[in-house]
Amino acid sequence: MKSKVAVIVLGVLLAASTLLWSFQIMDAGVTITYMGQEAYDLRETQKQLMASLKELADNNTKQEILEAASRHSQVQAFEKEGYTWVGWIGFRFDAQDRLESICPVSSGGEEGSCYPGVEDADRVP
Repeated sequence: MKSKVAVIVLGVLLAASTLLWSFQIMDAGVTITYMGQEAYDLRETQKQLMASLKELADNNTKQEILEAASRHSQVQAFEKEGYTWVGWIGFRFDAQDRLESICPVSSGGEEGSCYPGVEDADRVP
């Protein structure tokens, strides 16, 4: 009789454990899905803001643009490979100190990842 009770108790514990693991796996799947959507939303927001920033800053001087960016970052501005990096944003200016393009730090200044890029010229939002 004791062995039947032990088998029943172990069976119930096994079923409960299986249900718990199943719930945790489903919860992890939902969490990963939401994280993926959030990452996508942030990338698209970044693209839109970077492209908009170029248009908004077109009439400002290099000094005004860098001062505005510096107000929102504790990182000291520095020059590297043709870009002035202020925090997480790289600004490229032409010979007349007009804003030419803007890059997020995640791009590393790679061609085509800055705004406006060659492929962005024909892009319709």
